[in-house]
Amino acid sequence: MLVEIETEEGITGWGECLCHGLQPLEIAAAFKRHAFAPLLIGRDPFDSDVLWEEMYNKSRSYGQGGAAVNAISGVNIALWDIKGKICGLPVSKLLGRSTGPR
Repeated sequence: MLVEIETEEGITGWGECLCHGLQPLEIAAAFKRHAFAPLLIGRDPFDSDVLWEEMYNKSRSYGQGGAAVNAISGVNIALWDIKGKICGLPVSKLLGRSTGPR
């Protein structure tokens, strides 16, 4: 499943996730659309750790794995993409990896 998040400033971040086993992608999409989107609207993408915890806590009663956590993963990747675009840096650099030769 592809995840697209657009900020109020028009910056678009992309993430992706997949579901394992017999879980159709529509389940993860429903989590993203109905449970997580309301938590994200108007929020700062730089608060991705807090947002991750809020999404996880909202979906914890459905299990600590599976479609809900996979959907959180896709949202989190999209938030990091947004942060990289705002900072003008690759996400690897934001995560602490040097972009130069080893």
